[in-house]
Amino acid sequence: MSKKYSSILIVCCLCLYLLGYASYASADAADTLSESNKEQTSGHAIDIKRDLFMGDWGKWISGANISEKTLNSIFKLVLTANTFRLAAAKDVKESIEIAGIEEVKKKWQSIISEQFGEQKTIWNDFFNNSIIWIGRLEEDQGVVAFYNPWIDVIMISCWRGPVEDQKLLDFEFITGETWRGEELKEDARVPAWQREEAPVTVSLAKYYHASLKIFQSLYPLEGNFVFLSGNLKKSIRDREPDLLILHARASDRISMFAEYLQPKSQVAQKNNIRNIVNALRNAISNAEQTTILQLTSKQQKERIVNSIVQLPQEVRSTLYPTYFYHGVNRAVVVLVSPIFPKWFIASYFFELDAGKVHMDTIELCEIELAKILLEGVQTRREKD
Repeated sequence: MSKKYSSILIVCCLCLYLLGYASYASADAADTLSESNKEQTSGHAIDIKRDLFMGDWGKWISGANISEKTLNSIFKLVLTANTFRLAAAKDVKESIEIAGIEEVKKKWQSIISEQFGEQKTIWNDFFNNSIIWIGRLEEDQGVVAFYNPWIDVIMISCWRGPVEDQKLLDFEFITGETWRGEELKEDARVPAWQREEAPVTVSLAKYYHASLKIFQSLYPLEGNFVFLSGNLKKSIRDREPDLLILHARASDRISMFAEYLQPKSQVAQKNNIRNIVNALRNAISNAEQTTILQLTSKQQKERIVNSIVQLPQEVRSTLYPTYFYHGVNRAVVVLVSPIFPKWFIASYFFELDAGKVHMDTIELCEIELAKILLEGVQTRREKD
């Protein structure tokens, strides 16, 4: 194992520790989410400790009648997958060379490199923000999905071998629409969640859980190993449309980051947003609860800030903007740590008189816990 992979392995151990942290933080995070969205979640009773440890994927594992051998295999494959994810975010070509068998190296070169060239920024963004799902574990092989909810694209992959040398056997990139059996619309370069009118937390949860549900049905934890089922194989027979959409969405995100860093219009307002976000990131990194509250409005829930400063320092110090939207008199910036991309912090801005920008509130959200908000919205609509 290379020195590069060894160092990343240490980070993976931190990620496994964070799974434990999730059980500690879930109750407070979910409580603050429901408090700040009372209208959406009123009347929706939840047992956090019972239902939300590790979210839906965790419930799937804890509720399944699986052997100790399979649990051990899950641990090993998650470790391998996360090592690959973090390494690929830095240098995907080198990671494919290290982890892939010869057929995979040729496939990446002939299909992906031809389509995307050497655009490292695309893969840095894709893997830093990807969430891992595991399934179809049999002997020393299994299926791993790297799902990036921000562009709604899945890299489905299969792995085989002993834990110290598990190899990538095959892969495919699939848009969320194709994965969920939806029609690709003319404006498909815009992810479906961005076309929703709901808040970021609710929109992401909607498509995340819909995609996860499909994965769980196609790839149970145990059973005969299958990489691509018949229907899925048929739907991606022509991979060109999905790759074109992946490229378009990834390119749009590069443009989004460029606008955030070097705004072409409304310079004063957007620069102000960036300065406030940098101050927020610094305060979060240093666990300065008082400073965070000073940066936000009186509407800010103190319990949310308290939860944020209790995140592990390794996460707090690696929060980076992963989504930016600037509309009429409002803006949203979302911060994500590549160490644990399920968690994100959303900050909401409003423009006041004379073009001054003010940060209203921030939210701490775990994408699987966000299902509470989604169910709350659905319950409210049914009542209406």
